[in-house]
Amino acid sequence: MATPPAAALRALRAQALDERALYFEHDPSTPASPRTERALLVRLHHASTRPAASAPPRVASSLSAFLHTPLQPADDADDAPRLAAWLARHWPPAPAPQISLQRFPATGRGLSSSASLAAGEAALAVPLRLLLTPERAVELPGMERALHAAAAALGAPVDADVRLALALLGQPRLEPRGAWGEYLPLLPAEPPNALMWQAAPVGQLAGTPLPAQVGALRRELRQLWTALVPHLCGGPHAPLPPHAFRWRRFLWAYAIVESRGVVLDGLSTARTTALVPVADMCNHTVRAQLAHPRLEGEPPHRALVLRCLSAVPAGAELQLYYGRLPCLHTLQFYGFVEAELLPFEAVRIDLELPDEEDDPPGGEEGAETASDVAARRRRVLSDLGLGLSHFLRDTGGVPSKLLASLRVCMLSDAELREVEARGATPSRDAFPFAPLNTENEASALHALTMILEAQVEAMVGGAAQQIAQEWEEEDAAWAAEDAAAEQAAAGAPLQEAHAQPAPDQIAWPEISPEDQAAQRNAINEAVASMRAFYLRCYTGALVHANSLMGELSALTDQQGLSESAPNGDGSPDEHAHHAEDTESYEDEHAAQKQRMS
Repeated sequence: MATPPAAALRALRAQALDERALYFEHDPSTPASPRTERALLVRLHHASTRPAASAPPRVASSLSAFLHTPLQPADDADDAPRLAAWLARHWPPAPAPQISLQRFPATGRGLSSSASLAAGEAALAVPLRLLLTPERAVELPGMERALHAAAAALGAPVDADVRLALALLGQPRLEPRGAWGEYLPLLPAEPPNALMWQAAPVGQLAGTPLPAQVGALRRELRQLWTALVPHLCGGPHAPLPPHAFRWRRFLWAYAIVESRGVVLDGLSTARTTALVPVADMCNHTVRAQLAHPRLEGEPPHRALVLRCLSAVPAGAELQLYYGRLPCLHTLQFYGFVEAELLPFEAVRIDLELPDEEDDPPGGEEGAETASDVAARRRRVLSDLGLGLSHFLRDTGGVPSKLLASLRVCMLSDAELREVEARGATPSRDAFPFAPLNTENEASALHALTMILEAQVEAMVGGAAQQIAQEWEEEDAAWAAEDAAAEQAAAGAPLQEAHAQPAPDQIAWPEISPEDQAAQRNAINEAVASMRAFYLRCYTGALVHANSLMGELSALTDQQGLSESAPNGDGSPDEHAHHAEDTESYEDEHAAQKQRMS
């Protein structure tokens, strides 16, 4: 298959555009971002390959050029001997993986290839029996009964990711010398996931969706943990000993699932999150040479295989692409921001329709009329190809669609009826992409500046300190509750079922003060870059909005019109509101489930 002609390539790029690129009407004759270009090239690669055949030279060459990762010097990681010993003990003797655990200057601990690998060759094949899945939680004696009891108390089944975290916590008790019992020390003691962050970096992201989303998830997990404790740790036949199910240990296990889980097809259910030993040490880049892991082979040799999309020289880092996640999500789940992708990011702005309750006044009849007006306004927006969700980029400027939507939101009832009567005219030279009148334009620009000023204030004002303080107070309150509970239980005799293994027999992950400081430093730097990006988006748009306000003011002065604020009292509240740039936990959880798919 030859490289597609320009027209075909343009069509393929158009199909790969994401929501942000579509919003900004990106010309598909050029790549919209490294993410979409990777998706296109990998799609072409798979379409042009057949079993036992390699990609045609031109397709393979384009993909290889995109995926090229320069060799970088590396040192053996401190825990490289532990991984080698684990492989010798738990990995099949053949084929032995030709990998080593090293520490790279740019990415930290990661895997490197000990031998040169060709395109299509397997870099790693993880035996299926070594994968840890949610279903394995019930291998623990008493766990199935405890989960049923917990589900009855909660009124809903225990989430699959929570069951996977429980399976991980239960491995030392189930099989202390087993594969996962001995793999635990190789896991990070302090995952870079935002659930485990200190208060300061969370506060620094005030004005972004992250603090609200992560805070809500932590509280939900805390409530879940509180409900699970009596069923999982109470009684002589409980599946987990209390020391293995402390709050911080449960939070650690869930953060491991969020930051290292791989979403797979073809296991016991349609889509399953699994923990994959060794493969979970692959770092991320959009230019990763490894394809997404796939199950291959038949039992008992079935394995999760990571194949090379292009040739990998010996000594190069083996990297994996985690998926088309926005930079804020990679920061939340994995603690990093990929610098190459940040210029292609966009900040979401969600508008709300005007409050129509006072137009016209009245009880239930007025409320019904207000609902009708809101529905009409939505129809006008839809007919004009507009909506309430918009994006900002750090290149500055107010997107024309955002200002057009605000013009519709600012229409009086009479103006709305006039626009409806004229019918939709989605022309760049007509309303709402051009001003309707001076009053409507002033209202739209005033509302826009209020929205942007509020966002800037959230980022540079006292919100950061408040968020950090609430985070610390929450942690302190939970720690006090846990200490009181442990003190109350200190005099209780140790149940025989929980006597082995003792806490000091379990090799939980550890982190040195130096490594902890380095990791927290890296997170702080990533947070600073994300915060700066959001601030550039808001301030750039605000500067443009103020400039437009100045031009409008000058125009009205020339026309001899008196300058007045919208609504008479300077408040845009009865015309439009800004909804916080947050997604529901369900939406965020769904996005998280796609993190490596």
